Amino acid sequence: PRIPDVIYSLRRLLQLGLDEQETTLCDLGCKALSVQVLSVLRARGCGASFPELHIPAGTPNLNTVFWANNQLPAVPSQLVCFEPSLRLLDLAHNQIASLGEELFCLKGLRDLSLAGNRLRELPQAIG
Repeated sequence: PRIPDVIYSLRRLLQLGLDEQETTLCDLGCKALSVQVLSVLRARGCGASFPELHIPAGTPNLNTVFWANNQLPAVPSQLVCFEPSLRLLDLAHNQIASLGEELFCLKGLRDLSLAGNRLRELPQAIG
């Protein structure tokens, strides 16, 4: 299904959950999603690529991202823009084979799930 256009104009949206849609949300990455006040972004098991996020000036609010079971090939690089606010990142059961430097820029991150990916080795930065 298509995401209704009104979703892209909701500037005061705090949480967006798109879990387990019956068909893939293939158009989710086609438009920028405003994250002015968005604190939780959730789309597990819907086959969606990670959306482009319109990041407002000032301190971002996004603190929780659940993007499990969506065939992601890599950790979304734009997550570094949420370094001050992102606390929980669930990218389990995707197709991630390696971890880039963007993940280690998230100094406030407290919970990270990468279970069920294609990782063969962990970077030394993990310890």
